[in-house]
Amino acid sequence: MQPGSIGLDRLARVLALLLALGFCAFDLKSLLTGPRLPTFILAENLFYAVALGAPALVYRKPVSPVAIAVVGAFAAGRVSRSVVTSEGTLGELALPHIPLLLALAAAALLAAAALYRGCIGSG
Repeated sequence: MQPGSIGLDRLARVLALLLALGFCAFDLKSLLTGPRLPTFILAENLFYAVALGAPALVYRKPVSPVAIAVVGAFAAGRVSRSVVTSEGTLGELALPHIPLLLALAAAALLAAAALYRGCIGSG
């Protein structure tokens, strides 16, 4: 890595932490001010917050990038169902979910790219 540059794994880690905080903040906002989200969505958001935040906070190669890539990709797939319905039309919650979808996909891709670079560099 060049001096002053930020590695792909660090970018993935920062983005995963921001996503984890966002999932927590969204749940907290829902509980305090409404509209109240269904219990399953609250639990799912908390799961994603822990699943993305824990590997980013306790960073261990190669386990953390794998966890961020897998959870980010899975969550992006789940969120994409809010953007595009199974009939191929835009869902009613599409617009507010697009930034989340892009951030989750970016975290997953950055972590996967960091893993790929790590494999190429060590082999």
